[in-house]
Amino acid sequence: MFKRQLLTLACVAGILVCGACGLMFREPPPRMTLFVGVHTMQVVVTNTSATHQLDPGGIQQALIRGFNLSTNRTHFTASTDGDADCMLSLNIVEEDAHEQKAWAGADGADWVFHAVISAKLVDKDGRVLWAKPDWSFRNVYNFEHIQQRKITPGWNEPEFLKQFDVYLASNFVVDILSK
Repeated sequence: MFKRQLLTLACVAGILVCGACGLMFREPPPRMTLFVGVHTMQVVVTNTSATHQLDPGGIQQALIRGFNLSTNRTHFTASTDGDADCMLSLNIVEEDAHEQKAWAGADGADWVFHAVISAKLVDKDGRVLWAKPDWSFRNVYNFEHIQQRKITPGWNEPEFLKQFDVYLASNFVVDILSK
């Protein structure tokens, strides 16, 4: 019995030493080359879609929070104004929402929300550092306890808009910081 316990203990120690926990083989995050020398970034969001459902101000604030929460990695701060090293411009080109399905026998519905955004990062000298004219974001939102009322067009639900802004911003921040 004692030999089995020693063998088990030796195997566990060997596995831990060889990196089963992933520490020895984990790759460091990729170096950010897009923001070299950037200390400040101005964020501007507009909405030129036909429907104008998304609030540019809410998305702008969510983006600024998202970038500033990553300051220990990015080494820059984001804001809405001021003399910045670069400017990130986002324009909501399209936005769409439709009910995917109503919950049969339950009090809720699933909606699909989609936005297409044109984004550009420009330095002080006007040089384009990065551009993505058709960044697409899609989110499924579950509306619960709606008391059988019809949700149209879905954009009007305040809790949804807060969540959509945060999801969109966090996905965008992760996408651009991985460049």
